[in-house]
Order: sequence, then structure tokens, then C-alpha cells
Amino acid sequence: MARAHAAIAYRQPHVALGLSMPAGRKMAKAAKGSWAVLLLIITAVCAGAYVYQMNRAATKGYSLRELDRKLEVLQDQVMVLEDEAAKKQALRTIEEQVKGMGYVPVDRVDFVDVGSNAYAIAE
Repeated sequence: MARAHAAIAYRQPHVALGLSMPAGRKMAKAAKGSWAVLLLIITAVCAGAYVYQMNRAATKGYSLRELDRKLEVLQDQVMVLEDEAAKKQALRTIEEQVKGMGYVPVDRVDFVDVGSNAYAIAE
């Protein structure tokens, strides 16, 4: 048994552990390749984020353009409705509608002073 122990003691540590090369060399070799893999992963993540942002911006652009079109249509409708309201509120139009209802125009207007003790009585 002492002989087996002596044989293990004189071998290199990586051979005793069953590794093909020392752990330090293996880690250095893996580190060289890991930087390239890490750089590729970061590039892929950035490209994915860029595509995502461009898609969101394009979608918002389309919806904004549609809302602008609706706004123009609504502004045109508002202008038409305001024109119609102005025509219907014109004094001539109101006078014509009143004449059609049987009312007569007022020629003379007198005002009653409410502050004095004068009263108007209709007989």
C-alpha cells in the first residue's frame, strides 16, 4: 500500500485527477473562447433590443398617422357644424322663423322703470 501511495505522490496533479492538461491551462484556453462567446451574446441582445424598439416605433407611427387622419376629419366636421350654427343663429334667420310662427315685429320699445312706484296694467 505504501507503494501505491508513493506512485500517486510522484505523478503530476492533473494526471492524478485524470485530466488531460493542467487546470490553469484549461481555464486560460476556456477564457479566450469565452470572451468571443460573450461578445456574440451581447451583440445578439443589442440587435434584438434594436429590432424591438424599431418595431414599437413603427407601430406607434402608424397609429399616430391614423389618429392625425381622424383629427383632420373631425376638424372638418367641426367647421361645417360651426358654419351651420352661425347661419341658424343669424338675426335674419331668427326673424324669418318668428314671422312663420305668427309673431309680428316690434316697432317701438318702451321700458318701465321698476324703481319708481309706477306699474303697467294691461286692459
